[in-house]
Amino acid sequence: MQIIKWQDENGKVFTPNFKEMNEREQKQIRENNNPVELNHKITYPK
Repeated sequence: MQIIKWQDENGKVFTPNFKEMNEREQKQIRENNNPVELNHKITYPK
């Protein structure tokens, strides 16, 4: 088992907030997703 340590640009170790990261990514997809075929549209709850 590997342990991954996350560090900021100053070398400070931190634990990422995966829920926040996921919500931010979904928001970005909702705002910028423009599929050619609507049956391929990604729909996330708001």
